[in-house]
Amino acid sequence: FFDAEIQENKTHNPIHLVTVGHLNHQKAQDRIVKAIAKIKNSHSNIRLSIAGGGDCENPLKEIAEKLGVTDRVNFLGAIGRKEIVSLLKTADIFILSSRYENCPVALIEAQAMGVPCICTINNGSEDILLPGCGKAVIQDEEGEYLSKAISDTINTLGQYKRLGIREEAYKNFSPEKFAEKFYTVWESAIFQNKP
Repeated sequence: FFDAEIQENKTHNPIHLVTVGHLNHQKAQDRIVKAIAKIKNSHSNIRLSIAGGGDCENPLKEIAEKLGVTDRVNFLGAIGRKEIVSLLKTADIFILSSRYENCPVALIEAQAMGVPCICTINNGSEDILLPGCGKAVIQDEEGEYLSKAISDTINTLGQYKRLGIREEAYKNFSPEKFAEKFYTVWESAIFQNKP
């Protein structure tokens, strides 16, 4: 993702929200669909692309239909790396609404592509979201906090600089930095119990 070309801020119309991940209970994409329904009147120019496949795809489609936002939600199914890179190039905001995470790679990838991010606080994502690169919000099942974060982020999109987000991501998650951090954890685990 660090080798993909990106352009500085280019807001789309409609605003393009993106989430990537397996469609399951853990990733909680239903919260994003509910958030979209809550803000459809104040920001009617938003569209959500959901990339991923899984057990929750049909239930998510049913929620979108029930809430009247099928025209704003696009289900892409499972896609490959090249398609994810292309998708993130067109994203204005990346959203990760997981109930729990350990090291959310999709959040790293989105920042590597310079995309402002919104994530839920879940003992994992908030540690991966870099300062100045987006918002971490409290979890709630109805998408209240996500909807507010989406609206606030849309209203301040000009403050986020894609190249700046990418630079921060590279400083923290480049292959070299990742290997260095991994080695530190490994070394600590190996030598922690030594006399």
